[in-house]
Amino acid sequence: MNILQKVNSTEITNVIVPKDLVSLKAQTGSIYKSLNIVIKRADQIKDNLRKEILDNLQEFDMQSDTFDEVQENKEQIELSRCYEKLPSASLIALHEFKNNELYYRDESTLQKDF
Repeated sequence: MNILQKVNSTEITNVIVPKDLVSLKAQTGSIYKSLNIVIKRADQIKDNLRKEILDNLQEFDMQSDTFDEVQENKEQIELSRCYEKLPSASLIALHEFKNNELYYRDESTLQKDF
């Protein structure tokens, strides 16, 4: 399932609202660890969204010899607007974290074999 389908099937809003930091801290024991997990996931989502939109826009890529031949493509504009309306990658990642949809591990608790 791509990011666009996932966001459209959930209740993630594009509005930033205050978050309960205590509930974020409860999952990992540290607000900093929780935010680090959310930030890393947001970077992954951002990269995936960028790849998705570039792949979708390549379908509309037409080779033209001059700049005068550029024409308006309504499907391309609609696709771009659809991606613009998505919530930010940070909001999507935070939603996934709060709903326990992310897998993460604490590397400080792993045994180190030296």
